[in-house]
Amino acid sequence: MIENPSLETATSGSIRFNTDSSKLEIYNGNQWWEIEATSPEFHTGGTRGLFGGGETPSLTDRIDFISVDTTGNASDFGDISFARRNLASASDRSRLVFTGGYTSGPATYYNTLEFVTMATTGDTTDFGDLTVQRSRLGSFGSRTRGFAAGGLGSPDTNVIDFFTIQSLGNANDFGDLSSQRFGVSGSQSPTRGLIFGGAVGPTQQNLIEYVTMSTTGNASDFGDLVQNSGQGTAGSNAVRAVAGAGYSAPGTVEKDMMYVTIATLGNALEFGDLVQNRIECGAGACSRTRIVVPGSFTSNNSPSNHIDYHEIMTTGDFIDFGDMVGNTNGTSGGSNGHGGLG
Repeated sequence: MIENPSLETATSGSIRFNTDSSKLEIYNGNQWWEIEATSPEFHTGGTRGLFGGGETPSLTDRIDFISVDTTGNASDFGDISFARRNLASASDRSRLVFTGGYTSGPATYYNTLEFVTMATTGDTTDFGDLTVQRSRLGSFGSRTRGFAAGGLGSPDTNVIDFFTIQSLGNANDFGDLSSQRFGVSGSQSPTRGLIFGGAVGPTQQNLIEYVTMSTTGNASDFGDLVQNSGQGTAGSNAVRAVAGAGYSAPGTVEKDMMYVTIATLGNALEFGDLVQNRIECGAGACSRTRIVVPGSFTSNNSPSNHIDYHEIMTTGDFIDFGDMVGNTNGTSGGSNGHGGLG
């Protein structure tokens, strides 16, 4: 054994390498203890991305999955409990929870929570209920908590719910957005959840708000998007969040993407463009380096199976990734390794 420092010279807090065990050790004033390596408490971005529900143009219950850090077509994962669109999702390292949604004929909004284990394949399992029935909501999450913010309903809502991702049960009230609005997008860092854009009635918004996820309370002002964005998309790698596309005004569909540094309050900057002008994109599935955006309505109101991607820490236009299993708009996405991208 290499004793550096030696027992004679060691003080509390001294560190040495034990060549017999190949372990680092720390001296507590009385004896040496092994230092165990642990993984970081939180990281954003995983290897697998999931996209669930949507419209094809008929409603679908299909869940697709991809490998985020490669390119290629999506594969079938399983099904959500019933076909619906405009749902959202929040995830941790192992579990993704789908939230809310909408069916037509007659118009019905849902408070459904259901989950899958992302490393496997298969159908969802019941989780619990949101406090408010809604669709076109935004979701995001921390290592332990999932969130659902705003949404279209009867009436539209400004409510933010939270739930513990690894504990089945109903959501609880967290606080409120500054206004009742729908078509918002969500993203996060380890501590902060962001809510982008949305619409108040027919008017699209450019505001960005945030919450501190370990507490409860109302959302606070973060800054502004470069342009209005409702029913768009968002994703993050915990340092940078990228958001945009969707409607900038009634009937005007965009492909512009914008970004912010999550730890720093301020206005968004230009990032680049998606391959197509798109609304009702799925939320982005992210790794530590990449954001992937699935499905959408294109500017001619046709469901698309197109998947785009870009490296998240550089700026520029998105690139073709592959195709979803079928043409899909109003889907929801997330990845293992971080909070959901609602």
